[in-house]
Amino acid sequence: MSNPAQQPVPPPNPIVARALWDYTGERLRFVSQIQADYGKWLLVTITTVHLATVYMVSQPTVPVAVRTNPSSYWPSITGVCLVLTAGLATWANWALAANLFAGWMDANMHISYASWPKPRSKFFNGCMAATFYAPIIFGLASAFCIPWAAHNAMAALAPAALATPHVSPARTALPAGRLQPVGKNEKR
Repeated sequence: MSNPAQQPVPPPNPIVARALWDYTGERLRFVSQIQADYGKWLLVTITTVHLATVYMVSQPTVPVAVRTNPSSYWPSITGVCLVLTAGLATWANWALAANLFAGWMDANMHISYASWPKPRSKFFNGCMAATFYAPIIFGLASAFCIPWAAHNAMAALAPAALATPHVSPARTALPAGRLQPVGKNEKR
């Protein structure tokens, strides 16, 4: 009786091999397109919001308390850095996925099982997972910078808003110059 490990492995079924070849090529094109589109959308949308915030804060019509306060614009600059990092991680994931599928595109798989796709290393799989989740985390952190910047701008405005008296339209001046609230049934 001969050892089964020494027996030659028959060639793969050509129909199955061709189907796997076509499917892998299609997935490669699909993943490349989706990842590229996602990366562009993420970069453009969030970067536009952050840069528009920096532009609006720098306008002369914005109170000096906001324009001169670094805490008003640093969250937006931080957001731009985070979204660019998210874009870089998206690109890295796209490049790793393209490398994965390109490695599976071996024409010899039609004639030999030895050329069929093999599992990747734990390091490669870890890089794929990290670059998959990193853009999500950095994108969310960047989006969080938008309300952070708004909060800081409002905090910079708060002392100025408290220093200026506001007269509500629901109040009227009495002849003595005092402010008196007007009730619902009273006439002015």
